[in-house]
Amino acid sequence: MKTYGFKTIFLRLTVCSTLSALLLTGCETAVGYKPGGAALQEADRVVSETGDLDQASQSYLKALNSPVPEVASQAAYSLAEIAKENGRMKEYRYYLEQASKAGHMNASLNLAGLYEKERGKEAEIKTLYEPFTDISAGANIGLMKLAQKERRVEDAIRHARKAEEIMLQQLSSGQDSEGGKALQLARLYSDKGHYFGSSKNPETWYRKAIEKGNVRAAQELAEYWMGSGTRQNPEEDVFVLMLQAAEAGNVQAIKYVASAYETGRGVSKNSTEALAWHKKLPAGSMSASTLINLGHENFVRGQKENMQAAATYFRQAAGKGAMEAMVMLDTMYTNSKPSYMNAYRKNPDSAFSYVRKLEKRYGRGYSAMIQRQYQLAADAGSGRAAYEIAKKLESEPLEQRDPVVIAQWYQTAADKGEPKAMLILARQAKIGQGRSRNEKDAAKWFEKAAEAGNAEGQYEIGLAYANGYGVKRNKDKARYWLEKAREGGYALSAEASKVLSD
Repeated sequence: MKTYGFKTIFLRLTVCSTLSALLLTGCETAVGYKPGGAALQEADRVVSETGDLDQASQSYLKALNSPVPEVASQAAYSLAEIAKENGRMKEYRYYLEQASKAGHMNASLNLAGLYEKERGKEAEIKTLYEPFTDISAGANIGLMKLAQKERRVEDAIRHARKAEEIMLQQLSSGQDSEGGKALQLARLYSDKGHYFGSSKNPETWYRKAIEKGNVRAAQELAEYWMGSGTRQNPEEDVFVLMLQAAEAGNVQAIKYVASAYETGRGVSKNSTEALAWHKKLPAGSMSASTLINLGHENFVRGQKENMQAAATYFRQAAGKGAMEAMVMLDTMYTNSKPSYMNAYRKNPDSAFSYVRKLEKRYGRGYSAMIQRQYQLAADAGSGRAAYEIAKKLESEPLEQRDPVVIAQWYQTAADKGEPKAMLILARQAKIGQGRSRNEKDAAKWFEKAAEAGNAEGQYEIGLAYANGYGVKRNKDKARYWLEKAREGGYALSAEASKVLSD
């Protein structure tokens, strides 16, 4: 079941007072009683209440067959957004085209945006934008760019001023809850201020967008300051603005301030302050990385209540797909069967990478936990994790080592595709270390390491083919593997160089 927040889909007006709004919305009063309207409403309900896109798509497809343009267009647009969310870009384009043909403004604007990236689409772009020049700043900006490209200066100025007029009307009527329109106007003034016959100050509108917590506006204001040379420390000034918005409770601004303290952008790095600001975010607004950091902060304190809080944070992060959190949860409950093994099996190397990261975080003080984490990654199929386990066991004091167990882990690592373990098995078979000599086994593991891209394995199997060591002599294969080893930067012996020169 594919799910995500319904906000992405509902990029349409929510009022039904004008004809243009009727073309953009699935409002109940406008379409609920029309053919296909019930299916459209049902799909919207499923998205908003459950986020189940597969189920919603079935209803949107029913609504797509409606003879009513505003119903069919909204269904097509919603299907386009679902396709985009799932990375199906051909399907996204197809449904945009369907919605646009039925008069859906956002579909037309988005489709024109796609066409702008292609050559020879000027006529189509113009056709898509022109029906909406009275109500859409975006359409006018698109036509302004087209006029600039074609050197029609008067038309470019006309569309720029129309875009300004529309945005000012929208801003004055309060249609900018997240600062996007203020940012769009700031961009217009910053880039085309000379089109308006008088000085236009983009900074005013950047600030208005920032007041609404628009993080992108803060970044662009810093870039504007840097480009204009009007500020010596633009990132510091942006941080001050965002801090004001954060202190007023704006969620996006809180994220910005927390991130700024974390990275040192516009303020000195301060992990304590970063964590304090992260904690002010609603749980649902916290990123997986924030939840993980909070989990680790509580975990190291070790008290019962801290461990419970750590588990809560890790569960929330695991729910967002964070494998590091999954690994921590499975190692916190050593007596329970690992609950995320299927996730590890899908990407065991990713699990291994997170264990390495956790090992650096916790160091020697949590060796038992780290060992269990390597075990989890190895059980999921990571040859690298199995190799690390073998190496750690091999580094223990002599009296604590178990050669049989160590050999088993090297064997497991090699079987799971770890070239370093393959080389160890090959060398052991070649010289008879811990086992009887076996030329065929040595050649087998050298060749497997070679096939995995290991230069030493390529060198050794090349010599083996040259000399008939564990394999039948084959000059072509010998030259092939020795050349591969040389390309990989392995220093060849005189014997190997002679094979290549023969």
